[in-house]
Amino acid sequence: MNNKNLAIEALRLPLIILVVFIHENPTFDSLGYWGLTVNTIAQVAVPCFFLIAGYFFIGRGPLTWEIYKAKLSKRARTLLVPYLLWNLVPSLVLIGGNLFSILFRGKSPDDLLAFLSGLWNEGLWHLWWDKVNGMPSDSPLWFLRDLIVMCLMAPVFYYFIRKCGTLMVAVLFLLYVFLPGDLKSIPGVSLTAIFFFNVGMYLRYNGISLIDRDRKYQASVVAITFLLLLMVVVPRHQGFLCPLFIAAGTYSSFALIGRANESVVTFMSRFSPTIFFIYAVHQTFVLAQTGKIVARLLPDSYAGHVLAYLIVPFVTTAVCMAIYYVLRLISPKLIGILCGGR
Repeated sequence: MNNKNLAIEALRLPLIILVVFIHENPTFDSLGYWGLTVNTIAQVAVPCFFLIAGYFFIGRGPLTWEIYKAKLSKRARTLLVPYLLWNLVPSLVLIGGNLFSILFRGKSPDDLLAFLSGLWNEGLWHLWWDKVNGMPSDSPLWFLRDLIVMCLMAPVFYYFIRKCGTLMVAVLFLLYVFLPGDLKSIPGVSLTAIFFFNVGMYLRYNGISLIDRDRKYQASVVAITFLLLLMVVVPRHQGFLCPLFIAAGTYSSFALIGRANESVVTFMSRFSPTIFFIYAVHQTFVLAQTGKIVARLLPDSYAGHVLAYLIVPFVTTAVCMAIYYVLRLISPKLIGILCGGR
């Protein structure tokens, strides 16, 4: 693996930690500017993942029909199968917990029967599409849902990138920044997915590397990113400045990892095989339980709440890694299926 690809693999670790920060769902009332600042920075994570996915979807040559079919065949194993399996986990955990309480604690089966009846009456397909506020059953997997759609639509994107080039990216950028929020988050075709996946494809099509230490304007963009962060956080402004910050922050993420110490990059890249597992499992039960344990160990005060907020994502990530390595030791085949062969 060359140094640039190694840097991209390394970047996945801080990105997944930021994803866990997002799912702590901080409020300004409880955490003030600590929560608002970190949560705003964390919004950069998912766009980075979409951009990486778009960049590696196409190769250096043209996207032919044969290549596209081969790509889809591979994505069926790496994306679709894990997506279908992981979205069953929250329901299985809930069913298992209820069965345990019914068998060993004498709990009434009414809640379990109501849950099963609701699943059937509403339609089981909602588990894989919009079960939780427009997200699938394992809610972080909305990214995977939208990514699967992006892969299916890739030939259309590729056509317009070839024909329109920079104009297409510019139009998508304006839509991403100025379109109202409800229109940007349609399940399966979120504008976050469309814009950043296309940026990745555009960069790869034009031979522009994600990692390049020699770009003279990198420091300027990083400085602008910091100013935009202040402009979003200090007045608590969530208008068009927020997507501007996310776009600049996405660029800055690649610029910063490109300038990271080589030994740090090598160390972080070693955890790359665990990233998908962390992404899929952390919200099912690990984050909530870790949060409860950490909260008990810290004082019930503002400082204690802030400290817990900052600590929990790192502990959660470490616990998920430990579960991954134990499962890989017990059943490499199972972990391979759950992680799409990663």
